Formats: sequence, structure tokens, C-alpha cells
Amino acid sequence: EYKDTAFDSDRKYYYIIVAVDESGNESEPSEPFIATPVPKIVTKAITNFDFQVDRKNKNIALFWSAKGKKIVEYQLYKRKKGADFILYRVFPFKEKMRFVDEVLSLGNVYEYALKAFFEDGTSSEIKEISVEY
Repeated sequence: EYKDTAFDSDRKYYYIIVAVDESGNESEPSEPFIATPVPKIVTKAITNFDFQVDRKNKNIALFWSAKGKKIVEYQLYKRKKGADFILYRVFPFKEKMRFVDEVLSLGNVYEYALKAFFEDGTSSEIKEISVEY
């Protein structure tokens, strides 16, 4: 089995199979097999992604809802403005979700990105929000 994951969807790829036995003998090459990758379809699923800042209790509450095909999990990414996103949390599916982030420093702008993953392995579009804390 061979799985090619490094490809460009705008190109055609030609594959040839050669069998090799335990002694290292090689068969004649097969006829070329031509493959054109199918572009990945991004599905809309997250219908709402919002926040509420609570400086008194030192947190940011994030909440979202989603609908559509069978969602199995959400991935939440976080960064301080200008930095790279990191995978921050993974949540199992619920139609309405809430998460309270308490890992914060005053005077920062935090950016969050949310993506849903489906039973078939595909993912949703990414929703982003920016929060001044």
C-alpha cells in the first residue's frame, strides 16, 4: 500500500508499479497510471462563534454552535496577536459548546480559530475571532 500525501491539486501525476521479490528481482514496470487529485471540499458547519470577556473573574468565555453532517470533534486554536496559532483544545461534538479560557494576561489581544471535523475525516471552514483582554 502506498499513500501519496504531497501533491498539488492542479497537476496530473503518473505512477508506475514495479514488483520486487525477496531476492531483489524486479518485474517489468506497469503501464503508467494517471491520477488527478480531487480538490478538498470545505464544508460550512460552525454557525456561530462568539465570546464574552469577564475581567472581574479573569476569563474569556467562548461559545459556538454548529449544524450539518456528522461532526465528531472541534479543534480550538489560540494565539496572541502576531504569533502563530497553536492547537489549544480538542472537544467532542455537541451542538452548542462553551469553553472558558483562564490562561490570560491583561493587555493582550487573543485570537481564536475554530474548526469542526466530520466522521468521514473532512473538516469545516475555520472561524476566527479576536478578543481584547
